[in-house]
Amino acid sequence: MIRSMTAARHVVALLLAPELAALDAVAPAAAQAKATRMRKDPLSFARGATGLVAAWLARHHAGDGPWTWAVGDAHLGNIALLATGPRRADGRVPVTIDIADVDDEHAAPWSWDLLRLGASYAQAWPKLGGRAAAGLASAAVEAYADTLQRLADGDTLAGIVDLNGLPVPLQKALVDLNREAAPKRHLALHASTRQGRLRLRRGTAGAEDPEALEALHHAWDAQADLPPHSWSDGVRRLTDHGVSSRGRRRWLILIEEGRHHRLLEIKERPPSCLERVIGVTPFPPRDGRPITVPMGGDPYQRVLALASGRVLVRTRCHARVPLDTTTCDEGDRLRAAHLHGQLIARFQWTGLQRLSIQAARIGSDIATTAHQEAPRLGRHGVQLASHLTACWTAFRD
Repeated sequence: MIRSMTAARHVVALLLAPELAALDAVAPAAAQAKATRMRKDPLSFARGATGLVAAWLARHHAGDGPWTWAVGDAHLGNIALLATGPRRADGRVPVTIDIADVDDEHAAPWSWDLLRLGASYAQAWPKLGGRAAAGLASAAVEAYADTLQRLADGDTLAGIVDLNGLPVPLQKALVDLNREAAPKRHLALHASTRQGRLRLRRGTAGAEDPEALEALHHAWDAQADLPPHSWSDGVRRLTDHGVSSRGRRRWLILIEEGRHHRLLEIKERPPSCLERVIGVTPFPPRDGRPITVPMGGDPYQRVLALASGRVLVRTRCHARVPLDTTTCDEGDRLRAAHLHGQLIARFQWTGLQRLSIQAARIGSDIATTAHQEAPRLGRHGVQLASHLTACWTAFRD
């Protein structure tokens, strides 16, 4: 925890200023927009300061073992309703809820995701006070431990989310997003029919980029185990990026799945904030392929290695609705904590199975430790939130 404003300014200058300066060198408008959004409030600041979060975790929780495959930035806004999974027999992609951002996934101590989550609770609901926020974070850790133990014991049902048990704001959003019009409206934002064929928009939305698209298409065709589909169209996406996004170049790909269309997004995959802070992994290479945990069961999500670097391919979802924290009562907050613990456990377990043949033993060890450490992690999540708020004050001023 930061003891003085001078120390907070030093941390911001050391860890955040270089990142903004690097962005300013290539995209001044984007750097200014990101800085403006980060000044809004502590929660917005934390979303854009993932490297600062990772540095705090490395300083205070580097010894938390065992290690697993971490989300890397598991805050409230990165858990959302998604429509990214396999298409059903009726042609629709159902909306579910899952981790909604894997830009910073990497091997890390098991506790880091839960500490990041707990900090976001304290920032999203500041009126709760530190003790209540810590209790909520502790409840998420307990749900995480229960789910991970069941998964390690071979209970595949442990990862299934009860959509009827979602917080009420998410239940209402789920009903709206499952309406037939939602995916059609989303597709219409990016594509239009020209000469009887659906094509991605050009102009202010997208640009031709034949050389890059040819390389991407070639790498994509070399992938195994993809669902039946055909590559229909592609453009380089022209847009400002979110407060936490680091990949600068993006492309939209339109594919056909039988009589239906799906949007894929391809984005640059720079090293995650965890990778830059940690730089090591305790897991020996297995099959040589980059690991990524599919968001919402996305059958197209892949990491491709190109001559120019890695890129992440994923479904461009028409949903991605996080929990509206302003409309949550006490019951909603507790249901959210249980849900988030379950989803983080499921994510880590999926990655752990790819990383190690000893996944069951490691998962069981983590679950046992998590039960013991739940109260401590709840308190430390609040401390991380306090650290981030002090850094935000220094950054804002």
